[in-house]
Amino acid sequence: MSRRLLQIDLLRGISILLVLTHHLNRSRIDQNSWSGRLLNGLSSGGWIGVDLFFVLSGFLVSGLIFQELRATGRFQPWRFLARRGFKIYPTFYLMLALSVPFLAWFGEPVRGAQIWSEALFLQNYLPHLWSHTWSLAIEEQFYLLLTAAVALVAGRRAGMVTIHKFPWLAAGLCAAILAARLISHRVLPFDIKTHYMASHLRMDGLFFGVALSYLACFHKERFRELCARHRRVLLVTGILLMLPCFLKGFGGWHVYSFGLTFLYLGSGALLLSLLGTPNTSPVLRSLPARAIAAIGLHSYSIYVWHVIAKDAVARLPLAPLTERGVYLAVALGLGIAMGKLVEWPLLRMRDRILPPSGATIA
Repeated sequence: MSRRLLQIDLLRGISILLVLTHHLNRSRIDQNSWSGRLLNGLSSGGWIGVDLFFVLSGFLVSGLIFQELRATGRFQPWRFLARRGFKIYPTFYLMLALSVPFLAWFGEPVRGAQIWSEALFLQNYLPHLWSHTWSLAIEEQFYLLLTAAVALVAGRRAGMVTIHKFPWLAAGLCAAILAARLISHRVLPFDIKTHYMASHLRMDGLFFGVALSYLACFHKERFRELCARHRRVLLVTGILLMLPCFLKGFGGWHVYSFGLTFLYLGSGALLLSLLGTPNTSPVLRSLPARAIAAIGLHSYSIYVWHVIAKDAVARLPLAPLTERGVYLAVALGLGIAMGKLVEWPLLRMRDRILPPSGATIA
């Protein structure tokens, strides 16, 4: 298996816990108690966990490609996509296959268009079956776009020279996507699917991760020095950029335009801060950090299965506090169990059949 970084799994764990908290049933939270107000704030802003995931995915996935280029001097796109497929498809398609009888059992209508859009990872544009898989569609489309771009560059004689232009390409794409978001808010009535879930308005976080990964791979020493020397400033910057999402009344068109830019900048700052934190740090060695990192180890499976857990628990006649606790326990338990039963055995099989071409960063 790949050499894993505790810092990366910790950030994964934070991301998935934010997402789980966001999907708590807020209508049953007591707004008059301090604990209720705190929980409501965490739940309201927990959606930023997806933006953390986007930056992480861009960083890690492009890092695999860059390190393969450094180690071998070439890029094998089909091999790369096959290895990604072992990671993504088994867990997702199993969830999709079980979703049909699950929803049918409770009398929920399931249309063919919903199943096909999910199966083809187009659910962020077309009808969807579940509310959370739109982000998986964006990531899958990003994998294909990035693979095609690198394959086109690496297949040319000046491939490695062009690879070094990727940070500028990423910066240009981020600027273009921000401009597209601003224009869309001017010309189209607001709709969450149009303005929040569309790939052409949301891939900038992933490409920002690509730019950071380029620096980590091709300017390793400077990158490490930057992370280590400025980790505290980066931590504070990241928190300040993301904190407004948890404040009451924070909303409006600016959240889905400039706000998304601030979120990926803040996510990147948190990532750099953690990468600059040594493994011997008391914070990283603490029990809470290691527990969250253990959750992060199974973050993909937890994310895929958690909405089914939420749907099932919501149908039980439970008191509000009990419902929230049961939901979190079932979501974590189901995700970890499916990770151990499906995701990780297949990843071990993948590494036997298609061992990684170069060193990995996580």
